[in-house]
Amino acid sequence: MARRLSIPLAPHEDELLRQLYLTYRIPSDQYKRRQPEAARFLFEWNRRADRDDCWEDIYHYILTKRKQKKWPTLDGNHLPMPDPDWTTLPDDEWDALQESYAAVVLARGLGSDALLYDADLSSELARDFARRSGRSVPSPLLTALVVSKRKKGEWIHLRVEEADDDLGFGDIDEVA
Repeated sequence: MARRLSIPLAPHEDELLRQLYLTYRIPSDQYKRRQPEAARFLFEWNRRADRDDCWEDIYHYILTKRKQKKWPTLDGNHLPMPDPDWTTLPDDEWDALQESYAAVVLARGLGSDALLYDADLSSELARDFARRSGRSVPSPLLTALVVSKRKKGEWIHLRVEEADDDLGFGDIDEVA
């Protein structure tokens, strides 16, 4: 799978996006769970920058810069986000969501952040979940549940398999 490239922004556009981000005071990882605020942010960005970007492109740009440590932090000066309603899914549907997540996201070698900026992936997760659970749940809600669980350390992780001949990081005396 090819890596997704960030949209190109001129330096003045990058600065405008940063200022808008700081003004809104919403941590980037919360926008998927705050759809109205994301829509307002995108509208304001496109209006001020005289552009016609989609949310996925802007969000991917922000995440990419953040992961490179080239994005401003809110240093605690953010609008807090309450946890989603965990009772949205009964226990058996949580199992179905984990199975869907493993089949759709982990099978591609991706993590939960990919759901935040890839609407097609998020929609595919929702379709797979509907097939497994027999119930249709909006993809933004499923994404919010997955990301919230991951941030709490309660979600399944991508497992990297070691090669059979890999000795790992054992004691050097035992390896030699």
